[in-house]
Amino acid sequence: MAQTASAKAHSLHIENRSRLTASGVTRVDFFSETLITVQTADGRLHIKGEGLYIENMSADAVGAGGVR
Repeated sequence: MAQTASAKAHSLHIENRSRLTASGVTRVDFFSETLITVQTADGRLHIKGEGLYIENMSADAVGAGGVR
């Protein structure tokens, strides 16, 4: 999928299936121990797993743990 000039870049990084770092997240819509839903410039992103939690959030990145 080609990125349009107006869309901001975003990325996902998964470490050992236990930690996910996402950049380019514009807001968190929902979170629970089994689902985190966020908005990016390219649309909604659903993260499913067990024991999920949001470790930290900043203007640059969102870090989540418990991803499986």
